[in-house]
Amino acid sequence: MRQAQRLRHLIAASTLAFAATAQAGTVTVAADAFGYANGALAGQIGGSGWTSAWGSKGGAPSVNGSGLVFAGNNNNAAYRSLGTQTSDIVVKFTLSVSGAPQNNDFLGLWFDNESTSDHLDVPNIGLKGNCGTNCSGGLDVFVRTTGTAGSFTSPITPNIEYTIFGLLQKTGSATVYNKFSVWVNPTGGEMESFTGADAVATGLSSLSSFNTIGFRTANLSDNLTVRVDNLSVSAVPEPASVLLAGMGLLAAGAASRRRRA
Repeated sequence: MRQAQRLRHLIAASTLAFAATAQAGTVTVAADAFGYANGALAGQIGGSGWTSAWGSKGGAPSVNGSGLVFAGNNNNAAYRSLGTQTSDIVVKFTLSVSGAPQNNDFLGLWFDNESTSDHLDVPNIGLKGNCGTNCSGGLDVFVRTTGTAGSFTSPITPNIEYTIFGLLQKTGSATVYNKFSVWVNPTGGEMESFTGADAVATGLSSLSSFNTIGFRTANLSDNLTVRVDNLSVSAVPEPASVLLAGMGLLAAGAASRRRRA
């Protein structure tokens, strides 16, 4: 009897542990460290989890040392396909600029199902100098679910590399992505717990799923280049997955009891 009780307690504790760590247990679905030889990005197939090579419609970045260097402007400066994603998503990359961002210097990483539009009705995250126009403190990092506005944080100092960490979610009863949070230089604890976001944008996007990501650049000043490196996209386990894991533990425990009986 006592052994059965201990097993039930262990199963309950394990299920709670699965729930508590679900956020930390993200699954990387695509990543690229851009370790290519110097030159053009278009056509490169490195990294993992992708279903296409990198493409560009213009304003293409170059590969220079480590990372992508953007100097031109295009809605689809660089893009790549991956498997269709429907769950909450974590995106992470590093960002640096060669000069002081001016009003509306823009580089956004977008999420979509195509690579031909301006991607204004879908989630974006990245750089938008001085909130697009002058704003208090010169905030330069932005996040948005749709439109041309968004939420802002953190001035960008030239030649300093920043880690950008974003959490894209469907919250409440929404069937489309409707919340995008960003952290700049997050701590390990923040990345595991998804707490302490520096800026949060809400609003219904047009996306219930996506299979393409890419970079849109606009209004980049002549003396400004933007470097992006170490890009990764990860899926956040659905709550149902955590429940199934707990049920699996329960089934294993029941089977063990039957064998002992």
